[in-house]
Order: sequence, then structure tokens, then C-alpha cells
Amino acid sequence: MNPVLWSLYATCSYLYGKKRIEIQNLGVKEICIRNYRRASIYALAEEEDGEMRVVEERSLMWMKGSLTGVRDVMLYDKAQPSYVLLGVDTEVCDTNIYEDNSDDEDDPVTHKTFYIIPAEWMPYVYIRFKDDESWCMYLAKKKFCCWQILCRGDVTVVRREHVSIKSEYMVCEDYFHVGVGLCATVVHEVLADVGIFINAKQLYNAVRRQAEPYGKTQEVIYALGVHEPIFKFGDEQINGKTLKFIMKHLLVCKCCNVYVDKLVEMICTTLVKHDTLPGVMNSAEADKLKDGLVPCYTYIMDGDFVVMRKDAYRAPLKINRIKWGSKNICKEIVDPFFEKLSNYSMDDDGNDDDGNDDI
Repeated sequence: MNPVLWSLYATCSYLYGKKRIEIQNLGVKEICIRNYRRASIYALAEEEDGEMRVVEERSLMWMKGSLTGVRDVMLYDKAQPSYVLLGVDTEVCDTNIYEDNSDDEDDPVTHKTFYIIPAEWMPYVYIRFKDDESWCMYLAKKKFCCWQILCRGDVTVVRREHVSIKSEYMVCEDYFHVGVGLCATVVHEVLADVGIFINAKQLYNAVRRQAEPYGKTQEVIYALGVHEPIFKFGDEQINGKTLKFIMKHLLVCKCCNVYVDKLVEMICTTLVKHDTLPGVMNSAEADKLKDGLVPCYTYIMDGDFVVMRKDAYRAPLKINRIKWGSKNICKEIVDPFFEKLSNYSMDDDGNDDDGNDDI
């Protein structure tokens, strides 16, 4: 064990017990870490008044620069394989998901604090902020894919992302994954003409699972990009744009994520029953996934990850007649949407008349 970890192992009950039980819970259940060690070497020094005090002898931080505009970072030195440095902005966080500009401004002054953590935590670690702005470090149940780790000596573009995850967001192994293809650092495969980048893998897998038996895999994806109100749910006609806004929220929201399969089922049901898209759907000129059934583009992702996730969460606010002052997307928009439409099933008669409301 590297000596810089000694104090951490001595104060953290989880790490102290780790010497006896190894890491049997790592990757099995979520673990809360309550003790933290800053990335510095400390020593006892005698002050002018004769008292002995602990002072910082040297910092373990090896990256130079102000880190302005960079959010959280994880730094790994291959010459020190036992530990990594985790730089976290613990003073400024995305506290209000309904404010338009809280994530869009560059941070002119960095407030990052660097902590030292064991190297085996790298693919698991994240931070949860509480309502009182206190925070705890956690180890997730499963390894995160695509969580960027900056290795000493490498030259790369730093992704703007937080290791802290708001309580509203769902935590899964694909949290940092962009698109629907394989894990990538720059080039990603994204669903053509849909504009869903965050947690799109869950959508893709749900569509394959539920729509493929009906031969509607491509149509369900295409439906999310249609703006006309042509999708029938009983007496309602919904446009694909509304379905997309709802879906974007479902994919990132901890409370509403359980509706993903339900919405895919609803879209597939109306497509099977009414055969809506054959006369509307264009031939997608894109790369193909799933044996050519799902159109997909190869895409260089240059967006702000945090902003994209926040925009996905707020997407239902863009639906017509929804006021921007809404304070609870889940209860005021998503739940009523499913309460109103999810009861329509394959045995509805689907009759339509000129008095229908278009959403």
C-alpha cells in the first residue's frame, strides 16, 4: 500500500475493514464513503508559539493550470498506481435544475478540492449532493463506463462533466455514456434525427426488446422525430415531438425512468394498430444498427455533457401550453401524461373526429 493512503485507511471504517474482507462489496452494492483525505502530504511543525501543528508539507496535485472552465476531474499517474486524485467542485453545484443559466456559464474561479482515493475506486466513485448542500462520496453498484480519467502524460480534450450526480438523476452504469454505440472517447453513434444523446442505450434496448417482434423497431425511433400530430391514443392525437420531450426526461429522471418501457409500448401499440408511418417515413440516409433496422449517425460529440443532461430533464417544459414556471415536472407533467394516455390499449376502437385536441 502506498504510504499516502495510510491515513485514509486508518480513518475510514470501510477501508480499515477492507484489509480483512478485501473489497467484497465493491461492485455488488452501493457504498457510502464518509471520511475523506485531501491530496496533500502533511507533517508536524513547530509554530512560533512553540505549539506543534499539522501543516501541509506538499501537494500531490501534479496537473498545472487554473482549470478554469473545467468541472470535476479524475487524475491518474501511472507511476503511482495505488491511488488517483479526484478534483471536485464542492462549493458550486447545479443546485436548481429549473434555472436557465446555472450550468451554462463558465466558472471564472475554480473552487475545486482534490481528494486522494484508492485506484480501484476509479470506475465506481460519484458524489451525491443533499438538499442542505452537504455531500457524500459513494461507490456505485456497477462500474461506470465512459467516465473520463486523465492520465499523466496523455494529451486529450477534457469533457465538461460532474462526478457529482444530482438527486433527481438516475444512476446507472451508462450514466456517462453518450449515444447508443460502443463506448467511445470522441466519436459516438447516435440515433438519427432524434436528438436523444443521454442514456440513449436504454431507449435503444427497450425498442429492440419490445418493437422487434412487431417489425416496428425503426418506426418507433422515427416516431420520436415526427412533428405532426399523427399518433393516435384513443381520442387524442399526439405529435412525435411531444413523445420525444417526454422520453428525454424519462431517460435521465430517477423517479420517471420506470416509464421508459411503458412509453415504448404505447408508441409501438399505436403504430401496430393504426399503421401510421409507412406513408410518412422517409428513407433515413445514415449508418445502420441492428441489421439495418435502426438508423444511426456517427457523430463527434462536442456538446457540454452537464447541459445536455439538464436539457433532457427539462424537456417536457417545452411542450405547448406548459408554463416554464412549473416546479415539478414529474408530478405536473409526466404523471398526468401517463394517467391520461396509458389506458388506451389495443382493444380501443381508435375512432377519430374533427373535435380532437392536438398536443
